Amino acid sequence: MSSRNKKVFIHTLGCPKNEVDSEVMAGIFRRDGLSIAATPDEADLVVVNTCSFIDTAKQESIEAILEAGQEKGHRKLLVTGCLAERYGDELLKEIPEIDGLVGVRALQTVGAAAQRVLKGSPVCDRDLAWLAEEQDPLSEARLSLGTAHSAYVKIAEGCNRPCAFCSIPSFRGKLASRTVPSLVQEMRGLALRGASEIILIGQETTAYGNDRNDGSSLPALFDEIMTIEDLRWVRLMYAYPSAVSDELIDRLGKGNICSYLDMPIQHASTSVLRNMRRGMSGNVIRETVARLRERVPGLTLRTTVMVGFPGETDRDVAELIDFVKEARFDHLGVFPFSPQEDTHAATLPDPVPADVARDRQQMVLDAQEEIAYARTQKLVGTTQTVLIDEFIDGETHARTEMDAPEIDGVVTIPGYAGPPGTYLDVEIEEAYGPTLVARAPSPAGAQ
Repeated sequence: MSSRNKKVFIHTLGCPKNEVDSEVMAGIFRRDGLSIAATPDEADLVVVNTCSFIDTAKQESIEAILEAGQEKGHRKLLVTGCLAERYGDELLKEIPEIDGLVGVRALQTVGAAAQRVLKGSPVCDRDLAWLAEEQDPLSEARLSLGTAHSAYVKIAEGCNRPCAFCSIPSFRGKLASRTVPSLVQEMRGLALRGASEIILIGQETTAYGNDRNDGSSLPALFDEIMTIEDLRWVRLMYAYPSAVSDELIDRLGKGNICSYLDMPIQHASTSVLRNMRRGMSGNVIRETVARLRERVPGLTLRTTVMVGFPGETDRDVAELIDFVKEARFDHLGVFPFSPQEDTHAATLPDPVPADVARDRQQMVLDAQEEIAYARTQKLVGTTQTVLIDEFIDGETHARTEMDAPEIDGVVTIPGYAGPPGTYLDVEIEEAYGPTLVARAPSPAGAQ
């Protein structure tokens, strides 16, 4: 019985990297004659694309698999992503409703896996090892599952860093950079389909090209991206502080490259950074931030920090808070340490009690809140170019160049119903935390 004309529903969990993988899978399914269902009820195959980065992500993924299994009915169930890569054997043993597994290192086998599962043959990606050497799956034509005007592009897979708290290299593998031509081709295709904003992602984007001998590098990639006329905003996420080169800095804010950088520092205390195996001191981070501020006026700088790492002291936290106040990051996320299986950090002595870690998290957030408040208040009365994302409850939600989707601030425009993907010049009238309120533009304001 042919599997053509059958429908697939994809449930994506986790980070933007998983969103890219889901869109790649959707493109592969479409190539193979399957169509994408809007809901599980109309699907013949349900794909749960899982995450296992931290314990809460694992639990959410397991619950999603169990729910799909309980509501399975006539449908087949295929589990993909990080959880399938790390715990495939355990999943098959504990959840018999699963019909197939495809891990992150075998994404190119997902089309063949779906065909087999739909024909009633249970499958594991190990059964399709002969497909594992096919072309880079990320070079497949993606099928957008979200907004057409904004898209994530994964420039590399895996990571070579030995960070003590991170398990990603154990299941995502070593750094594997894509070629500049394949990335440019993908971005040109996304632009032709309506994308004007690209967010470049990877486990560590500043390592891009280090594993290749063909001249691939972030500056070289940026130079090519700046030739894609239909792209207006291109922003970089997941930069590693000690790997931010002057050549990279010189391209921020040029052409269509946003004056924006996401650079997780994790901490500012050298002793904590050493225990984290970050390979840099607090001074290196300070120097990097200073270079960025000096060479890119008006740069929007986002970071992420971790508190409660084993051995962290009150003095370490005070040093972190002092640096947060000094650096004045535009956006900052704070997470309490959570020990992960198969990591060095899980074996370290001197754990910080969970309630102490939460208190420290709030202390850092309180320091950042004052900085963020001052930042947004300065924007009141200014004119900003915004990109419309959606229309919700009678108001348009948009973003400035200073805001990445989903994690940064939002500009609301009450009483204005502009189409997503439109750029507008608006006047900021009010600021409430990270949310800005703008006056509805005149009809001539759309770009």
